[in-house]
Amino acid sequence: MNFTNSATARLSAPTVNGVPQTLIYAMGNTVSIQGGTNSNLSGLVYAPNAAVTLNNGTGTTLTMDFVAQTLNVSGGAALNSYSISSLGTLNLSVAKLVE
Repeated sequence: MNFTNSATARLSAPTVNGVPQTLIYAMGNTVSIQGGTNSNLSGLVYAPNAAVTLNNGTGTTLTMDFVAQTLNVSGGAALNSYSISSLGTLNLSVAKLVE
């Protein structure tokens, strides 16, 4: 997705009981979201095999969660995550091979 610098995009995925649904579904190896100023994007980015890159201008608000291999964020956009306290504690781990 690429929005020019003067473009304003307002894209929102539907929600179910306050939980965001999928805004972007991608099965490729790379996903690039380039945005202009004053855009608003909200929802889940589901790209489990991809390196996701966000590069957005100031004034842009991204309320998004990600399923991706990697996430690279640059530019002046504000990135917010959906916070749902009833889902419990988030535990992050990385698989390691041990001899």
